[in-house]
Amino acid sequence: MNSTFNQMDGKVDDIAAEVSDASLIPKDPSVFNQSPPEHVTFRKRLNCNSQIINTTDFLKFQDKILSIMENWFSRQDEKMSLYIKQLSEIRDSIEFISSKYEDLHKTSEALEKRISDLESKTNLRGENENEIKISVLESKIKNMEQQSRICNVEINNLPEKRNENLITIIESIATAVKHTIVSNDIVAIHRVPHANTGNPLPKNSIVKFTTCIIRDSFLTAYRKNKGLTTDQSGIGWIKHEPNNSSLNGFISTINFTVDMVKKELENLDVCKGSGPDGIPPFFLKYTEDTICVPLTILYNKCIQDGVFPAIWKTANITPIHKEGSKNDVENYRPISLLSVLSKVFERLVHNVIYPVLHNIIIPEQHGFVIKRSTVSNLLVYTTYLFEHRDKGIQVDSVYTDFR
Repeated sequence: MNSTFNQMDGKVDDIAAEVSDASLIPKDPSVFNQSPPEHVTFRKRLNCNSQIINTTDFLKFQDKILSIMENWFSRQDEKMSLYIKQLSEIRDSIEFISSKYEDLHKTSEALEKRISDLESKTNLRGENENEIKISVLESKIKNMEQQSRICNVEINNLPEKRNENLITIIESIATAVKHTIVSNDIVAIHRVPHANTGNPLPKNSIVKFTTCIIRDSFLTAYRKNKGLTTDQSGIGWIKHEPNNSSLNGFISTINFTVDMVKKELENLDVCKGSGPDGIPPFFLKYTEDTICVPLTILYNKCIQDGVFPAIWKTANITPIHKEGSKNDVENYRPISLLSVLSKVFERLVHNVIYPVLHNIIIPEQHGFVIKRSTVSNLLVYTTYLFEHRDKGIQVDSVYTDFR
């Protein structure tokens, strides 16, 4: 620093002060006569009367150095904070992986122990001759059962009658479709009970023929007479046309199971909105295992008491613009957001009563019927028009709009 000051030739000022304190002067005069060490350099002494050196440049230089050092230290602090954060995340990841690995290791050990227990119990590693024979016999029995099912025919909604003779019924159906079947062609015939004891429909009938050829011939003859009715076949002693009293009595006997309710909750669309009760579909779907039991009790109680909760009868109405001026009310169509619980209840009731009522729905009905819509209605109508146009027959159409 002394040599630097000498080279600046007075450009860098130094503040000189008069030292008046006598205590700073050494008492031994021989000190001044000693020669200085090699590392000590002398500088020109400023007298007290010289001009005071200006320190503005030196202060600016000092401030600039300090600011650079502060910026550097701040950047280093930021980098260190980032490194510490990343190290913390790595440590958390290592701990998580370590815990998962321990759980996986325990699970694998438990599975290995279970497999070894099962192998020791069932003796899978060393099957003896008797076990091999049993497996061969089981496979043969399964093949025979599959072959026997090929000769089976299942008949749905065949009217039931006390002390009925099912073989005679099959012979009557075969005569109606112009196909002869005798009792020797049938190995066995029986009715299969419904899984739901409250189902009012007739039990399905399983007919087992002696050969596959007789079965295929019977089905081919029946397909040629698709419009065959029970009256034409001589077995129309039961009319399945429920009146109001029988329908009300049937509805009062409906009993929903937990599995039925859970299945409907699984089929809910989580993207749909909630109704006036504020219960969204995703809540019911994701809590189906817990909420299906109280909902089953609630739905069965509604059926037994014949009560439909008032809040399920309300809806949030949202107007949707169709076309034309937005200031005209008639250019909007309302969209009703019903309660999700009410829609689940309606689907449950529909699944039970539709098999009873679908036989009395006329073929011309296309609205609110499964697998039918306005497209199927137009298809039937245009087919009817083309057929009568080809025959030269006049067709009159009447269009109405109910308001």
